[in-house]
Amino acid sequence: MKRIIFCLTLVFFTITSSAQSKFSFTLQNGIGQMKTFVHDPVPSISEIKTPISYSNQASFNYSYHLKHLFFETGINYNFIQGTQIESLVMNAINGLPAEIVSKTKTKAHYVGVPLTINHKINHFNYGLGASINYRITNSHFTEIEENRQLLALIGGGNNLSKLDYGLIAQGGYVLNDHISVRANFYYGLNDISNGSNPGVSNILFQGDPSDRSIKNRQFTIGLRYTL
Repeated sequence: MKRIIFCLTLVFFTITSSAQSKFSFTLQNGIGQMKTFVHDPVPSISEIKTPISYSNQASFNYSYHLKHLFFETGINYNFIQGTQIESLVMNAINGLPAEIVSKTKTKAHYVGVPLTINHKINHFNYGLGASINYRITNSHFTEIEENRQLLALIGGGNNLSKLDYGLIAQGGYVLNDHISVRANFYYGLNDISNGSNPGVSNILFQGDPSDRSIKNRQFTIGLRYTL
């Protein structure tokens, strides 16, 4: 037993003798999406779109480097915005068809803690992990039109879920001892709608908001400075 403990201790110190701890700052810009999923759509809906929008990220990182691997965590700030466009055609009071279109813009600010394991190949590295994020604040603004005539304006804030979590895929290329290029993809797993995404069809037909969910997507690329 003592020999086993001695051997394990020797292996541990051999592995960690060349390990390095590094701190870094990262600034990234890219695209984001608050993707809407409709689980029980109203038959008269003609289309629902959730196009991509501008997004950015800033982070302070700590990494622990072994020979070919490094573990990374830290704290990051994320700005993600999304647009939901929903249109449907229905009969108006006069019997003529009416096209109802709603456009909702949402902007959300998050602070998060990621954890990844990464592999190094010369100047390249890539990794996988997960992140848990806390929503600091969010705003939303909805325009509803009938045949391109404005019917209503609805606005508000802090209607999304406080918690978001998801998976991370990332990669980088080291330019020199201090500067590297970084790319990150975030795949949100949690429904952040918080039951607050009824959509114009559910409003008109008194549908159930739980039939819809929203999940964050984000891709960013930028530069990292290592101390």
